Amino acid sequence: MARRNKKLKKQKNKKSTVPVVNASLAADIKQVFTHALTLHKQGNYQDAVPLYEMVLSNNKNHADSWHLLGLIAHELDQTEKAYELIKKAIAIDASIAIYYYNLGKIQQENKRVDLALKNYQKAIKLQPDYVNAFENIGVIYQDKGDFVAAKKASEHALKINPHSHIGLMNMGTLHNIEGQHEMALEFFEQLLLEQPFNYSVRLKRSHLYLICNDFKGGWDEYRWGFLADEFLEYNPVRLIPFPKWDGSSLKGKRILVNADQGVGDETMFSSCLTDVLNEAESVILECSPRLQAIFQRSFPRLEVIARAESLEFFWTKDMGNIDCRIFLSELPRFYRHKQDDFPQKGSYLSVNPSLLNAWQSQLAALPHNINIGISWRGGKEGSESNIRSIALSYWLPLFEQNDVNIINLQYGDHEREINEFQHKTAKTLHRIDGLDPMGDLDDVMAFIACLDLVITVDNSTAHFSGPIGTPVWLVLARGTNWWWQRQRSSVWYASATLYRAEKVGKTGLAQVLKNMAYDLPDFIDEQEKNKSLVSSRLINHAYSVEDELGTNATIAVSDWRKLDFSLLLNDACSWEHMGSVCASLAIHSALRQQWQAVVSVPIYALRDLQDKKYVPQTWLSFKSESIFSTFCRQYAPLIEKIRLAGKIYIHLESDSLSTKETFLPLMYLAYVCQIKFNKSVQFINAFQCVAKTRDYDELYQYIDTITAGLITLDTVVSQPLQDVFLLPNFIHQLYSHDEDANNKKQLVVSGAEYWSEPVFMALGALSEQLTERGYSIKLLIGASTKLAEKDVGFSQAMVPFFDKSMQLSIAWTEADWLSTLDRASVILTGEIPTYLACIALAKPVLFIAPETILQESLLKLLHKANQFTPDENNLQQRLSERITELENETDIEALLAAKPIQLQSLSQQP
Repeated sequence: MARRNKKLKKQKNKKSTVPVVNASLAADIKQVFTHALTLHKQGNYQDAVPLYEMVLSNNKNHADSWHLLGLIAHELDQTEKAYELIKKAIAIDASIAIYYYNLGKIQQENKRVDLALKNYQKAIKLQPDYVNAFENIGVIYQDKGDFVAAKKASEHALKINPHSHIGLMNMGTLHNIEGQHEMALEFFEQLLLEQPFNYSVRLKRSHLYLICNDFKGGWDEYRWGFLADEFLEYNPVRLIPFPKWDGSSLKGKRILVNADQGVGDETMFSSCLTDVLNEAESVILECSPRLQAIFQRSFPRLEVIARAESLEFFWTKDMGNIDCRIFLSELPRFYRHKQDDFPQKGSYLSVNPSLLNAWQSQLAALPHNINIGISWRGGKEGSESNIRSIALSYWLPLFEQNDVNIINLQYGDHEREINEFQHKTAKTLHRIDGLDPMGDLDDVMAFIACLDLVITVDNSTAHFSGPIGTPVWLVLARGTNWWWQRQRSSVWYASATLYRAEKVGKTGLAQVLKNMAYDLPDFIDEQEKNKSLVSSRLINHAYSVEDELGTNATIAVSDWRKLDFSLLLNDACSWEHMGSVCASLAIHSALRQQWQAVVSVPIYALRDLQDKKYVPQTWLSFKSESIFSTFCRQYAPLIEKIRLAGKIYIHLESDSLSTKETFLPLMYLAYVCQIKFNKSVQFINAFQCVAKTRDYDELYQYIDTITAGLITLDTVVSQPLQDVFLLPNFIHQLYSHDEDANNKKQLVVSGAEYWSEPVFMALGALSEQLTERGYSIKLLIGASTKLAEKDVGFSQAMVPFFDKSMQLSIAWTEADWLSTLDRASVILTGEIPTYLACIALAKPVLFIAPETILQESLLKLLHKANQFTPDENNLQQRLSERITELENETDIEALLAAKPIQLQSLSQQP
C-alpha cells in the first residue's frame, strides 16, 4: 500500500492535462470515456475522475464509469466509497463478471473474505473461465485452513491457464502442507522457469531442499529469502557499513555477526557461533536484547551487542576494526553441509544459575513431582497459524495423566481460553507467578531448564527448550517448517522428539496429542526412576558458567544522541547496485578514521524527499519559512540527526545527479543543514564536473546559484571528497587479485537501466559471435542485501537476446562481485561504479553510456577512451572490433597507461 500511496502523491501534484472539452466532444460520451480510460491506465487519476464524472452527468446509468471510479477510490484508500461506487455499477448491470471480481478483490484485501468469496463465485457464474477469481478463491481457502477447497480452486485455475502463477504457487504450497515435498518442488520449479526472480518461490524451494537433506542446494537458495517481501516486512533492510563475508579465511580477522529474524531463529542458528569462533580472531555478535546475556554466557569469547530498537547502526573507535560481516542465519551455508555437522551434544546455550533455585522452589510447591510445560499456538495470522496451532481443548488427553503438573508456557493473552478449558474439564493448567514467556528470556529459559518435559507446537518455545537440553516433544503438522525436516529426531536439537501428523488439519494434530498421551506414562516412569535427570542438567548449566568466569562482558553501545558523530546522507550501503554499495562502504571506511561514530540515512529513505509537497520546487523557494516548517514536521527524526551531528556529508550517488528532480532535494538538505542549523556540510561526489553541456545547463544553474548565493559550499566547486578515489583504494583493501584467475575468453556484462532494446540486440548478436570464438558470457548482477531493481530489469530484458550459453551470475558479496570482474578477460558495462572497479582491478572495460556531462567528465578525469553510446551505429561491430584489439593487447599497463596518479595513491581523507 505504501508504494501505491507514494505514486499517488506524485500524481496529485502533477499539473492537470485535461483538455478543454468542447460541446461536440461532451456530446460524444464514448470519446470522453475512452480518453478517461487512457488517463486512468496511465495512473493519472486526477484528470481521469472529472472525465468519468462528465460521462455520468450525461448518462447516470453508465455502469463502467461507476465501476472505474470505484477502482480509483480504492487506489486512493477510500475503501467504503469504492464499495459504494462498484455496487452502483452492479445495480445498473448485474451481468458483468469483472464488477463482482473487483468488488471481491477489494473485500479480500480488507479481510472481508466471506463477502469476497460470494462475489468471486458470482463472477465465475457469469464467466466460468474466470481464472483470476479461481486463483483468489484458492488463496482465501488456504488462509482459512480449508486445504481441500483451496486445492480444488487452484486446480480449476491451472486447468484454465496452465501458466497461472498464483495457481502454481498455491499448488506448490498446498502439496508442501500435505507433506508431498517432491510434488511441491515440481510446481515451484515450473513457476521459476517463467519468474526466475520470484524471491518468495525461491525461498520456498530452498525450504524444500533443506527438508529433503539437500543442504548445499538449500543453503545456497536460502539467501534469496532475504529479498522476499514477506521477509523484509519483518526484517527491514539495514545499512551495515562493512563488506559481507564470502567464506574466505577468517584467520587474523574480526567478523561482525548480525542475528536476524526472530528470537527463535537466533537461538536455533546460534549453534554455528562455535564454528565461527574457532576460525576468526574475534567475533562480535549483534543480537536481540532479550538474548544478549544468554549468548554472552554461552559463548564467552563473543563480544555481544544488543540490537538497538531503532535499528540505527553506528560504531565507536574503541570497538576496533571490523573486517567483514554476515547474518547469523547465513552461517549454516559455511558450517552445516551434512547431518553430522549439526550439534551432537544435548545443549549449547547456558542458563543463568542464579535464577534456578527460585524457579525450583515454585515448582516444588506444586502437587506432583513431574513438571511438563505446554504451548499450543504459533505462527502469524492466516494459514501459517491455522497449520501450526491447535486449540487447548484438544490437549485434554495429556491432562488425563493425573500424576503430573501441566504448566502454561504459551505466550500472548490466552486467559479466556485457559479459563474456559479449566471450567469445562475441571483440569488445572498451572500458571507460575512471575513467569512471562514474552519477557526476559534469561528468566524463561532458566524456568524451562527446571522442567522435566516441554510439549509444544512449532513456535519459539521449542527453540528455547532444545538449545538448553530440556526434553521437548513437538506437535507437528503434516507439512512442517523446513527446520524439522522429515525424520523423527531433530538435526538442531538432540533433546527434541518430533511427532508428525498423518493427516492434514486439526484431525491430524489431535491424533498426535493422543499419541503423546499414550507415550507419556513411559516417559514419566523413566523420570521417576532417575529423579536426578533435571538436577544433572542444572548442575551442568551452573558449571559451564562457573568454568568461564573472567571472560568478556556484554558490550553496551551508547545512544547515538550522546556521541560525537558525523551524519552521512544518501547512503547506498546494502541497497543499491553492488558498485554503489562498494562506493558507500569506501565512504564509511574513510569517515570512521575521522569520527567516533557514523550515523547514516539510506538512499531509499531520502527518495521520499522528491515529493514536491515537502521540498521547494525551485531554488527561489529555499528561503520559505512555511516550507521549512512543514519539512521539519514531516521529517522530525532526520531533523534531530541534523541538529545533533558534528559534521554532515551528502553522498551525491550517480542517480542523484541525473536530473533536477533528484538533485534539488539534496541541495535543499544542504541548505537546511548549513543555513538553518549552521552545520558544516561536505559533498562526497564521484562526478564533480567543471564542464557544462546543454543537457545539464539547468541542473548546473541550480548548483551555481545555490553555492554562490544561498549556501556557501566551497567544497562543491573546489575540493569535493571524491569516491572516485576512495573506491579503488577500498577495493584494494577488500580484495586481492587472484593470480591464478581463469581469464580464458570470458565476457562479463554488467548493464544499466538506460540500456534499451537496440543495445540488447547488439549485445545478443555480439554474444553469438563471441561464443563461436570460444568466449563464455556472463550477466553479472549484485545482491548485498536486496537486488537492485535496475539489475533485475536489466537481466530480464537482456535474457531473450542472448545465446543459450550465457550464464546469469549473482554476486552475493562485494568480494564475489570483484572476483567475477577479476576473472573476466573483458567487461562491458553501463554502470559507472563497475567501470571504476574495473579500472582499479586493471581490467579491460568497455563503457556503453550516453554522452552526458557525468560520463564525459569522468572519462576525461581518467583519460579513458573505451566509450560507446547506446544509439551508436554498428554498435555490435564496433564492440567486436575493440574486443579483438584487446585480445592482442599484451601489456595491461599499456592499456591503462593514462591512469591518473591519484588512482595509484591512497584515498583522499575527509
